[in-house]
This record gives sequence, C-alpha cells and structure tokens, in this order.
Amino acid sequence: MIVYDPLWKTLKSRGVTTYKLIEKYGFSSHTVHRLKHNGGISTNLIDILSKIV
Repeated sequence: MIVYDPLWKTLKSRGVTTYKLIEKYGFSSHTVHRLKHNGGISTNLIDILSKIV
C-alpha cells in the first residue's frame, strides 16, 4: 500500500497547503481527498507533484 505521509511532510516544510494545491495548482478537492486517504493517483499527478516539491 502506498502511503503519502512523506509527501505531506515535504509539502508542509515548503509551505504548500491543501488550499494552495486546489487554488494555485488546480487540483480538485477529490484529488486532495484521495491523497489524504492514501488512495490511488495517476502517474500524471505524480509528475505534477514532483514539480511542485
């Protein structure tokens, strides 16, 4: 199972909030929900996240 805890720690250390993910980077609230609950995401989303952090 994939766990996104390290991602959230990295985002927090860089000042990226869930609000910024939605408003600045155009993520849907559903996508943020899937990330928070360790759900599946696309490789495209992984690519976008790697550019943010």
